[in-house]
Amino acid sequence: MSEPNGPGPERDRDDIDRRFEQMVSAWRASEPAAEVEEHFVPGPTEPLPAGDLHFWAIVVGLTAGPLLLLLSAGLPLLPTIPWALLGAVATVAGFVLLVLRSPRRRGEDDGSGARV
Repeated sequence: MSEPNGPGPERDRDDIDRRFEQMVSAWRASEPAAEVEEHFVPGPTEPLPAGDLHFWAIVVGLTAGPLLLLLSAGLPLLPTIPWALLGAVATVAGFVLLVLRSPRRRGEDDGSGARV
């Protein structure tokens, strides 16, 4: 007769333990990771263009326009009609100036990334 805790299950457990040890030792023997490259540090940025009126018209149009719309239409702090109209015109003008400032054609050497 066979015993309930016979040699069969114990032998299987030992075989599993041995295979596990082989796998763990193979995993630990792997080569160390390659050296991590140095962290990228960007160079200094250029200051905002002080004399470029086109740039400042874009900034004012795209910030003051929506702000005027919010203050006149969303929050009743300003009279609605004239200030909302001025905000809409400023927003559209800022966007049009932004589109006009973009280059018409890109050269072959510009790459495919963003221009910063």
